[in-house]
Amino acid sequence: MRSHEPLRNACRLVMALAVLGAGASGAGDWQEIQADDNGLIRRGPFMLCGDDEGMLHLLYRGRPLIHGMGVFCGLNGYTVPRDLAMEEVVRAKGTVTYRGKVRGHDVVFEQTASIAGHRIRIQVGLTGDWPEDVWGTFQIRLPVSRYGGARYRADDEVHTFPETYSPDHGFPGGAARLECHLDEPALNLLFECADGIGIGDHRRFRAPYYVLGIGTPRGDRETVEFFITLPHL
Repeated sequence: MRSHEPLRNACRLVMALAVLGAGASGAGDWQEIQADDNGLIRRGPFMLCGDDEGMLHLLYRGRPLIHGMGVFCGLNGYTVPRDLAMEEVVRAKGTVTYRGKVRGHDVVFEQTASIAGHRIRIQVGLTGDWPEDVWGTFQIRLPVSRYGGARYRADDEVHTFPETYSPDHGFPGGAARLECHLDEPALNLLFECADGIGIGDHRRFRAPYYVLGIGTPRGDRETVEFFITLPHL
């Protein structure tokens, strides 16, 4: 089993930086989106960082809010970000790019998190031959402990994340705009993707998450992108 120590070290570093950043700005309540060194992006009490295993993490007040965003796919049975053979990680001011190769395949994923106006832009690129019958998505895992029972808005319709898992529960599919928690401003992240956002309940796999999914590039397309707007508290 692969060690998770690199991920733990990355999270420890970001938590320490979050504490230092809040201390340097007084109460830490400024609201403009900021580009920090080492690829960090922050707004008020929120901070986004990328680790060396192909995952992005969003922290709130120095603690993980959304852990382990990244590319998951059905090549090699079931491939998660840390299964990729890392080719490159580049961190600059307010930008982090990760490139990783699917082992045993001529497929390379590249994901970049950067600032686009008042939003965070995530771009996912793919090079190589992708089998048509294999799934691949960029996944965003919303913890049930925070979002269970919450009202959310998919495009213009309001729905509720089910507190209790049911295989019969239907989620709206293909929303271009998704507000995650209408009744709790600090948790009401906004996700936008012109290609559509899927929603699933991964408690069916014994994982305590609702998963938002953005499909990886297919056909002649080389990149897809989506945007995250952090709450303005």
